[in-house]
Amino acid sequence: MPEIVQQHALLHSLAKLFPEQRIGELVEIRDRGLSNTKFRCTLGDGSMHLVRVNERLSTEVGLARFQKARFCAARAASGGIPVPYVSQVGTLDNGRPYSVEGWVGSGIPADTVQEGEKRIILWKKVVAEARKLLSVDLEGKDAIYRFGFDGDGPTKSWAEHCDTVLEALERDDYLGLSSGEKKQLTAALYSLDLTQYPPCLCHGDLKLDNVLVDPETLEVVAVLDWELARRVPSIVGELATMVEPAVLDIKKNAVPQSEAEREAIFAAFGGDQEQLRTDFTIFFAGDVIMNLDDYATALEDKNRPDLALIQQRRDNYVRGLEAFRAALKSSLA
Repeated sequence: MPEIVQQHALLHSLAKLFPEQRIGELVEIRDRGLSNTKFRCTLGDGSMHLVRVNERLSTEVGLARFQKARFCAARAASGGIPVPYVSQVGTLDNGRPYSVEGWVGSGIPADTVQEGEKRIILWKKVVAEARKLLSVDLEGKDAIYRFGFDGDGPTKSWAEHCDTVLEALERDDYLGLSSGEKKQLTAALYSLDLTQYPPCLCHGDLKLDNVLVDPETLEVVAVLDWELARRVPSIVGELATMVEPAVLDIKKNAVPQSEAEREAIFAAFGGDQEQLRTDFTIFFAGDVIMNLDDYATALEDKNRPDLALIQQRRDNYVRGLEAFRAALKSSLA
């Protein structure tokens, strides 16, 4: 469970979000999120809400992200996916973007389930929820919510994204690729055919820590955190976040993803398995390169209050890449 700290300096500002109710209790929830501060807010009538306050992004970008999350979560709900209802999005007195959603009081974080067979069942259920998104209609919003291949950046073509990856690849010190392997990877990235994976609404960060499940039946109770949702090919928005070779986490109760779990995810995803795995390896290599470059950029700011945390996450990520690095080199041989 998250560590909880009583009260917070933003109490007065947050109280204005509920003008008809008195805040009976406000607790800050400390978890692994680096962009948002989260609060569990209990009102005088006993109702509970989750308030997210973005502390890092600009007001404009943070607000746009929360607005996108509300829209995409609502569309996902229309497709039968259980999501919390987002009731408010706006800015606080200090200009920080916020969102308010219903508190999900049932279920447990799926990533706290440790038994191997149960985790395989969990992943199959999570993939089943993701597949529901294939039929969700964005009702003309796809131009607004078709974000870049690297997340919340401007919309990019795949070739433009590959240009960015190539720049980061030249700076990379962790994958250990030779100059010849880098050339092979570059060619493979540019020639990757994403048309076989139709664009659809994707959650964008569909890992077990963003899913609540019933501890007895393992049924999905809620899919949380839709801030990275966007319209992209499904191999980009879902598979690349579910099959995670680097799930060595800083969370004490985290369990690294097993090879059996990855096999189950690929199988549940469906399609030509050999082609899917080949395409995934190439796409994910680009994803890894961008992640490593993001870590390097973040670590350049020696005044960051969370510098030690970023360093730890980068180190864990690099250690978790050992098996993927070998698979990538084999595919490039």
